[in-house]
Amino acid sequence: MADGYGNQVGYWRCHVSAWVTSYTDTTDRIHVEARWQSVAAGWDYSGWVAATVWINGQQVNHTGNSGNKYINNSEVTVLTGDLTVAKTDGARNITCSASIAWNGFHPGTSNASCSVPVGGINYNAPNPPKNVKWTRVDDTKINNTWQANYDNGALKPWKQIILAKREGRDGGNWGTWSDQGGGKGTVLNWDATNYSWTGLRSNARYQFSAYARNQAGDSSHVDSQVIYTTPAAPKSVTAVKTGDRTVQVTADATNTYTWSIDFERQVNGGDWETISTGLVGTKITFTDTNAPGGTLRYRARCWRFIYGDGGDGLFGAYTTSNEVTTITPPLAPTVSCEQGAVAPTNTALVFRWTPNHPDGTAQTSAQVEITRQDGSTGTETVSGATTSYTRAASLQTVGTVKFRVRTKGLDPDWGAWSSYVEVRIADPPSVVINGPANPVTAMPFTIAWSVADVTGVSMQTVEILRGGSVIWSRQPGTGVRELEITSADLLPSNGDQLQIRVSVRGGSTLTAVASVLVDVEYTPPASPTVNVQYDANLNGIIQLTFNRTEPGTITQEFWTTALGEPDNSPSALANFYTVSLGEPDNSPSVLVPLALGEWRPETTYATVYRVNPDGSQTLIADNLGDGQQCIDPLPPLNVGFAYQVTAHAESGATQNVTVQTVCESGFAALNYGSDAGSSLLLGYDLSVDHRVSHSTTEFWFASGDSSLPVSYSTSQLNREINVDSVFEWDGDLYLRLLNFADEWSYAWYREPSGRTCRVKLDMDVSVDTTERKEIHCALSMIELEWEDPIR
Repeated sequence: MADGYGNQVGYWRCHVSAWVTSYTDTTDRIHVEARWQSVAAGWDYSGWVAATVWINGQQVNHTGNSGNKYINNSEVTVLTGDLTVAKTDGARNITCSASIAWNGFHPGTSNASCSVPVGGINYNAPNPPKNVKWTRVDDTKINNTWQANYDNGALKPWKQIILAKREGRDGGNWGTWSDQGGGKGTVLNWDATNYSWTGLRSNARYQFSAYARNQAGDSSHVDSQVIYTTPAAPKSVTAVKTGDRTVQVTADATNTYTWSIDFERQVNGGDWETISTGLVGTKITFTDTNAPGGTLRYRARCWRFIYGDGGDGLFGAYTTSNEVTTITPPLAPTVSCEQGAVAPTNTALVFRWTPNHPDGTAQTSAQVEITRQDGSTGTETVSGATTSYTRAASLQTVGTVKFRVRTKGLDPDWGAWSSYVEVRIADPPSVVINGPANPVTAMPFTIAWSVADVTGVSMQTVEILRGGSVIWSRQPGTGVRELEITSADLLPSNGDQLQIRVSVRGGSTLTAVASVLVDVEYTPPASPTVNVQYDANLNGIIQLTFNRTEPGTITQEFWTTALGEPDNSPSALANFYTVSLGEPDNSPSVLVPLALGEWRPETTYATVYRVNPDGSQTLIADNLGDGQQCIDPLPPLNVGFAYQVTAHAESGATQNVTVQTVCESGFAALNYGSDAGSSLLLGYDLSVDHRVSHSTTEFWFASGDSSLPVSYSTSQLNREINVDSVFEWDGDLYLRLLNFADEWSYAWYREPSGRTCRVKLDMDVSVDTTERKEIHCALSMIELEWEDPIR
């Protein structure tokens, strides 16, 4: 029941009350009452009354002037009405209204309304489509038709038609229905009566379903039978001969949904003939028990009936088998000697062959014919399926040996002889490596070897390997027996282990290989003399002198002779040691100037690194010669650091010298130019101000006890450096400062604290033009990412 109350007139008002009194699946019967209601106790009224009631906007009853009435302090029903309304698809509210006019004490009109809820139509689940048919057009298309079967009178309307399918491919399992697993299927309007399924494929199977849908749900499903498309060819057909006239043929069509398999046979490349049809299954083995003689091939195809069609069905393509041959004598085998056409003496010969049995039967025996070094011939029989024969090493003397072979299968006759394999037996060469001595201590060194071979040397290869990989190789002339390896050819590293390998091929074409391992243990060069100075612009100047001594071993204490060729000129006399290379042999042939200490190899060049106060290294020069110097334009000021000089010998050996130093200065400096080669010293009364800031991002979060932000660093640093300095008046300096300010935006800034950085700078230069006593220079700099000078 629903109630509503109208506007109050004096001490009364209209009260409307409505409710459903009966219903069917499609309608509701609604009753409404208009009631006059007193709202103040102790009042009695007299006069006439008029009323009207509405249901769903339709007037269902009305009364005019009722004549004089007495109404006391209670509620009186003055008018009622009823109306049957039709249900819609869904539930809704029906509005009911009443109006009462009173012409008595406190005359006037009061209107009231209320809403009565009613349900929707009680639909029934729909009927399924009828006379549903699926017609195969081809492998890519199937037509689907049906007839309407809705019954609105029985509250079974159709809102939609739902079509679904499932698919299996290439012999695999079914996939899911297209209206399941999140799929909606194919949705059509209720009045559709046909649909074409396209985009299908061969070697597949399909099943389709159709059903109707309305407000109450889905009808039962009408499903098709399984519909197949043309099967693929079998994935394999294999023929195996199992007897003289018996062949077993297996067709594997598990990649299809075939119903049955047909077999055909071909003899000696002729026409194909059918030998079996309709063998049901996807993997069939058929035995051809009456196979004719000759070379046979078989083929098979798949068959599947067409859904709804009693015709010939669908045939797939053929797959053809391997060839088999019924029992025949073997053909000549393929033969070879494992040692090749030339074999060394006293080495067993292994003779191998590959049977050639066109009937596919296995080898049952073989016969080997041998022509010996003296020309005599003999045969050896090999039983079973073995396909090799070994001739003992003791029989392999210098000369020529020939082999040939024939085989036997199931056929009682021997097969054809193979062609001859001829092997020449000769003595192999002998090679010995005589040098270099181990270890290699200097460059160059000599590889020496000796060879013995009565057939002569036809080719030589000399190789140097490191870690198993060839790093140097030569093919010298056949008469060469030593090679000098210079640093231009190869410069091994100190500590390397090298493999020296010499390969020799004799006139017999036989080869021999010898190899030795040698270690590389260089003596380091003498330490260079390093002199470090600083110029007026605070540049570091590094001067090198190589300490040279000559190679050799002292064998006699003192000689006096001329420099160069003896010329009996006393003015060229000098002190000499007599030195021999290698072991002393009492034959002094090398004279060298007097020198103390061990022999050290000659230095060829040097590299110079600055070792910064933080331990990092900066390359200053990488190829300095004897007596040369290099300049470090950015040595740190007033802090200890070092220069590390590395001397390099031709052999690759090195010697390090480290020189500690300090570049002392009471000034700061700016270096400029791409090589930092130009510098400007800042004046006295120097003041420096560093202003450092870190970039952060602040966030305010809704949760938490604090209203303050949380800060996160973005890892970005900004450093501003302000420098003030004073110079004594100098006109040329003043112009130089102005030119510097005009030309340079970037420089390297060196501070007396030892700090060095790359900066972007702005300069303010001022002077009192009256007195001209001092020049004031103010620099505003921003530190930049470091950039090395161009060297």
